Amino acid sequence: VGRRVAAALAEIGVPMLDCPVSGGPQGAEAASLSIMCGGPKQVFDACLPILQALGKVIVHFGDNGSGYVAKLCNQVACVVTLQAVCETLSLAAKAGLDVRKVWEVVGSGLAASRIMELHGAKMLERDYAPGFTLALQEKDLRLVAAAADELEMPLPATAVIHQLIRSLSAKGHAELGTQALVLAMEELAQCEVR
Repeated sequence: VGRRVAAALAEIGVPMLDCPVSGGPQGAEAASLSIMCGGPKQVFDACLPILQALGKVIVHFGDNGSGYVAKLCNQVACVVTLQAVCETLSLAAKAGLDVRKVWEVVGSGLAASRIMELHGAKMLERDYAPGFTLALQEKDLRLVAAAADELEMPLPATAVIHQLIRSLSAKGHAELGTQALVLAMEELAQCEVR
C-alpha cells in the first residue's frame, strides 16, 4: 500500500515517507518512539529533525514500503513474545504455582522483556484496558500474513496467534488490550491466570 501511495504522490511531485512507530501511547507522550522509515533518503534527511522530536530510535530502511515492513517485523516479535508470556503464566496457573512469583522470577532472568514486565503484570491484575487493541493487532497480523504470502515466507507461530486473536474477536473481545490474549490460553488450558 505504501509503495502505491508513494507512486501516486510522486506522479504529482509530492515525496512521501512511511514512518510507522512503536512505543505505544507512553512512547508518544515521552517522545521516545521507535520510528521505522521508508522513502527517499533526501526526504528522510530533511524530515529527521521533526522525527527526532517524536522518537529516540529512528531508522531509515530504504525505499517506500520498507518502513511498513519493519513495523510488521516488530508486530511479529511482539505477538510471539506476548503469546510466550500467556503460555508461561497459564502453565504456572495450571500447575498450581504462585503465578505472580513465576512472573517475577522469569521476568528477572533471560526471558525478561518489556512485554513480560508490562503485559504480564496486566494479565495478573486481569486488566484488559487497551493500549493497543486486539482489533488493531488482528489488522496488523492480516498485513503480516499478506506480506508473508507475497514473500512466500512461512510464519507458523504468528499464524497460530492470529487465529487465537480472531477467536477472541469473534467472542466480542476485539476492543480489549492485546494482553487479553491470555483469555484464549485460559480457555484452552481450563485455568485462570491470577
